[in-house]
Amino acid sequence: MKSGDAIAIKAHSDALALPRANLWFRNRFGAKRARKLLAEYEPIANNPLQVAELVAKLQSDGLTELKVGKYDKVDDLAAVTYQARTLKAMRIADPLFSARLATKDGKKAFHLWSFAHVDGQFRYIGKLKAISRPDRLGDLDLNEFRPTDADNLRKAEAKQ
Repeated sequence: MKSGDAIAIKAHSDALALPRANLWFRNRFGAKRARKLLAEYEPIANNPLQVAELVAKLQSDGLTELKVGKYDKVDDLAAVTYQARTLKAMRIADPLFSARLATKDGKKAFHLWSFAHVDGQFRYIGKLKAISRPDRLGDLDLNEFRPTDADNLRKAEAKQ
């Protein structure tokens, strides 16, 4: 998929959309949490092209190496903290997935999370940040990092 290829981008955005999002979130998190998560998901649902357009732009910028992560345990250190907390909050356990796009040399990377496998396809369900409060370190939200990366950032900040 190339940036500017409108037909391919539209097809990918349609495939990434979460069908029956209200039901999916409610079944997994209960009504109260589902409302918060749906409020976070709504801008994604209202602009389904944004994720596919972002991926196309990243690819055109040379981030073509793809690594997919699957997380189904709350103590998986490869998951970002928001994903671990989401897994813990789920009433119906479903694995979460993320995509890391990088340049061939690994000097640039972008992490796009979270996806769920719904109706035979991977659907973008957002960052799920409404699941808990942010853990701030300056302008950074450490919950957006893997626990070991967040710990390293804390240590580096403490040394300054």
